[in-house]
Amino acid sequence: MIFGSMAVDEALGAVLAHSVSLGSGKLAKGHVLEARDLDALRAEGISSVIACRMEPGDLGEDAAAQKLAEMLDSIEIRRSPATTGRVNFYAEANGLFVADKSVVDRFNRIDPAITLACLADHADVRTGDLVATIKIIPLAVAGRWVEQACQLLQTARPSS
Repeated sequence: MIFGSMAVDEALGAVLAHSVSLGSGKLAKGHVLEARDLDALRAEGISSVIACRMEPGDLGEDAAAQKLAEMLDSIEIRRSPATTGRVNFYAEANGLFVADKSVVDRFNRIDPAITLACLADHADVRTGDLVATIKIIPLAVAGRWVEQACQLLQTARPSS
């Protein structure tokens, strides 16, 4: 991922790192800039934006979070859709949340861009409680790190 300040004239297809207020509305953080957006930015006198441009093999924050979340699918846990690089997991029943701390720690050591946070092992939960979250920190992440995390989660899955 290439991240930083870029001229509006060179920002077609780039992903905004921060929201930008315009007289006609707002371009949200994470928005992929289109030609009409560049025209609107120029009309406001804005000549540069902070954005990222994905490189081959990179995954956007939502795609990466979604892919990782799918590896944690469970009957007992419901997940939210990926948004702003985050997927939350909620208990579907009262009971004990079981987490393998060593797997969580290994997951979080793969790359600082990819994080998994969860309740402590054997935490008492009620239906609807937030039990875990996956967060992709930057706007994009190298696909190789996502694949490595997916492999870890696949290997750590209990067999049915």
